[in-house]
Amino acid sequence: MQSIVRLSPSINNDSSNNSRFVFILFCIVIIFQITALKYIWSLENVSRIVNLFALITLVPYAFIAVGTEYHPKKIWYYYLAPGIFIFCGMFLNISLGVISNSKLISIYGLTLPWVIYLIIPGIIKKKEIDTQILWKFYYYFMLCSNIFGILDYILMYYGVSNLRVLNTPFGVFLGGSFSLLYMLEDGAAHYRYYSCFMEPGTLAMFLLPAISYAFFHKKYFGLLVFLIAFFLTDSLGGIISLLILIIIILFLVLNQYKKYLLFGMSSLFVITLILWFNYGGILLDRYDNKNNSATVRENNLTNTIANLPLLLINNPLGIKLVESTESFEKNKAYIGSNFSPVNYLQYGGILSFVGYVICLVVSLSVSLMSILRNNLLLEQKVVFSSIIVLFPFIFQRTTVWESALFAFLFAPTIIKAIHLAK
Repeated sequence: MQSIVRLSPSINNDSSNNSRFVFILFCIVIIFQITALKYIWSLENVSRIVNLFALITLVPYAFIAVGTEYHPKKIWYYYLAPGIFIFCGMFLNISLGVISNSKLISIYGLTLPWVIYLIIPGIIKKKEIDTQILWKFYYYFMLCSNIFGILDYILMYYGVSNLRVLNTPFGVFLGGSFSLLYMLEDGAAHYRYYSCFMEPGTLAMFLLPAISYAFFHKKYFGLLVFLIAFFLTDSLGGIISLLILIIIILFLVLNQYKKYLLFGMSSLFVITLILWFNYGGILLDRYDNKNNSATVRENNLTNTIANLPLLLINNPLGIKLVESTESFEKNKAYIGSNFSPVNYLQYGGILSFVGYVICLVVSLSVSLMSILRNNLLLEQKVVFSSIIVLFPFIFQRTTVWESALFAFLFAPTIIKAIHLAK
């Protein structure tokens, strides 16, 4: 790939602002898609209606915008084409499934993040999006949700809060006012902190960009809250990514002072080795103690490598879609759901798989090459550092790439990097 990292000195044009359409859509994504607030506040039916309306409205809008607006070839090759591949592959396979089973219609919701992904270049051209404001809103949402979530967490464990049993498609939880906890077989609450997300690891993943934002914008109270919440998730994958983020942040800080960079990075390397020799065994033990979850994730990856040729040949449009994980597991072609690229192969066939891999490679390549620069803006530092530390999550769970937050918070910076590439 050609170098695609020559960036302009400004991310947002001064005349850009978030249109009401963009802001409402951003709020819908947070409340009804990436969080569990719809279950905590009993908004499941509202969520279905809102998401269905958004999908019906945005699909024609996206294809009209993509088909009628001019975009440079680089944007087509590195951004729009992969998004179209992902959407078309998934839409086709889901439609084939809906023909035989109308209950599968809800799976169309998985395409919504990619529809939003496709409309972002047009919104940028119309100057209707200001990512600085969206990042600030994301920061304050994460801050408030975790302040209330931690308070909820404390009240739950001291028996002050009245817990409700929440039956969700992802299991049975105990719900408070702003957060939930997993319910054990004896009816007790599990110790790991969820806030308003469906898994502690998912919360840890979404905390990482907020931690990066808080550090670079010197919001130290928020940083403290995020680190407390991060610790309470007890996420091994999150801890590893946080260590990587610390290394990247130190590099970006030292990179501003070239004469200290070599000394700083050498010292960091030595400190890392010392910490590994002293605490690496603890991390390995934690990984071994994961037992089933670690084994499942390893098997997802190895099975993908072993079965990829047959899956491509026998299921070029994707595997037959069903309503539940239990039904999927009866299909010999089903590999698993922890390795995110294979999810797109299963749901959208070769077309979606190729598009998703290109999307991952482009965003990661832009980020890795960009952090070598010493004149990045704060938003660029947040975006590129976050993408790098979020990448390992593709081996564990649904990632930020599968949420519309990627389109709103990360894609505009990547698009401008591609657009201004040599």
